[in-house]
Amino acid sequence: MEREYLKEVGKQLLNLALAIIVFAIIQPLVKGEINPIVAIIAVALYFIITAIGGILIKKGEGK
Repeated sequence: MEREYLKEVGKQLLNLALAIIVFAIIQPLVKGEINPIVAIIAVALYFIITAIGGILIKKGEGK
């Protein structure tokens, strides 16, 4: 049960990371309103959240 929970939380974190990229990078880029500071923070958050999500998924798989 705990392993399945870790995998699901990891998947949700990956979804959150994707949402951050879409709403903080791609959408402002398309509108031409991108803020460099927000973009840097968003990219850093993306990498951190993706790493945590990947670790949780690996732990959930038992590897």
